[in-house]
Amino acid sequence: MKIANRGLFSEEANQEAKEKVNDPLHVFDTQGRNKREIGYESTQAYFGMTLPPNKDSKDVTTDIKQDILSMDKSNFTMKYILKHLKLGDFEKIENQNEFNDIVVLEKGDYPGIKKETETTVGRLLVNQILFSPLSIEYPYQNNAFGDGALDYNLNYIGSKVLSKDLPMEEYKALLKRVEDFGLRMSSVVAPSLDIDMIDLDDEIKEMRDELIEENREAIENGDTDVISEIEDKLLDEVKQKYKDNPQMELYLSGGKPYLDNSYKKNSIMIGAIPADLNGNKFHISTNNLVDGIDKSDIHKVSGAMILGAYFRGIKTASGGYLAKQGIAMAQSIKAGKHGTDCGTNEYRTINVTENNKENYIDAYMVGSSGELTLLTYDNIDEYVGQEIDIRYPEGCVSEKICNKCMGERYYKLLDEYEDDIDVGLFISKILTELSTSGSTVLTQCKNFINLFRVSQNMWG
Repeated sequence: MKIANRGLFSEEANQEAKEKVNDPLHVFDTQGRNKREIGYESTQAYFGMTLPPNKDSKDVTTDIKQDILSMDKSNFTMKYILKHLKLGDFEKIENQNEFNDIVVLEKGDYPGIKKETETTVGRLLVNQILFSPLSIEYPYQNNAFGDGALDYNLNYIGSKVLSKDLPMEEYKALLKRVEDFGLRMSSVVAPSLDIDMIDLDDEIKEMRDELIEENREAIENGDTDVISEIEDKLLDEVKQKYKDNPQMELYLSGGKPYLDNSYKKNSIMIGAIPADLNGNKFHISTNNLVDGIDKSDIHKVSGAMILGAYFRGIKTASGGYLAKQGIAMAQSIKAGKHGTDCGTNEYRTINVTENNKENYIDAYMVGSSGELTLLTYDNIDEYVGQEIDIRYPEGCVSEKICNKCMGERYYKLLDEYEDDIDVGLFISKILTELSTSGSTVLTQCKNFINLFRVSQNMWG
């Protein structure tokens, strides 16, 4: 008896698996945003490459500009960047150009450039490598890629996938370029911390000690407002002291390490530590990890570790119970077919800001005459700083939430435009995303039930 050497799955199953890989929910979260997190080394590298010019920046030759603009897949290589463009700082390679050297783009040099525009070598390089291969015309990004700017660009381009203006394969190739290029360049432009910044400046140390002594009684009483004010003052001094230090890029780039968390605890002070399970009482440690923990503070720090283990363990049971409640609650929630409109006069007034504008993408805005306008990445900036009215699920008067109250997001993610949508299908995915938010499982599930009452989590 002969047994054919074949895979365990049928051809049909393998084909289905390939299709699932390109499913929107494999790439985007339930808010329609890219969920493939970019590593903080790459994030820091992009920030370092796109910093603005400084007093030492020089104008580069037209040849360098043309060399970058002519780059394609054949020379998207480190060798070309380091040896031909003379970027980077290595003993074996003499660098003649810096990433923040000045390039002047003329009208037509790059999509979105309509007049003479001053940019940098690094920004031109990043735009050319990441965005120029796209089949859609993506405008030139002439800004530093810090504090979420890279994520916003990826979410914006991702919206073109959901609207079927860009193939999913192109988007996945973009994500691969972002990670690969950023990780390679991190060794060139992403500085590491050295002892000068890790070991706090003597003047700031003196300021810290004075503030601690002045507020000794409040600190011993666990006054979190006082210690927070002290920490803010010290962090302001750190930002001012090290503002021109390249090592600050690690914290300003929007990557994982945070100045008010990682650096503060390492070099300034640990600060407030929960002392009970309800968050009503706090210990305060003015020690830091670089100088070491005093014996008198060991019980405070070790208590925080025990508390963290408690929430990851015992509280999981409470969170699981609430999760089941949430899932049961949402099983009956359905959205009507695409194009349905209940005609409700209910709407929510919201203030659009730079920080929350992405929350309202794919919602319908209500105009002064009742006309509806879909909010997209292409028009949301027009409303930043304004109060607008939007349709929302809780305001729907239909038995099934209509398309205009639900918005477009779920229809795009499910690629469903003919039948009703079972909103309950999203519950497990939303809970999974909440579980990575950094809060406890119990808090996540309570927030979930409050936010999701009728898919309300969709709009912030």
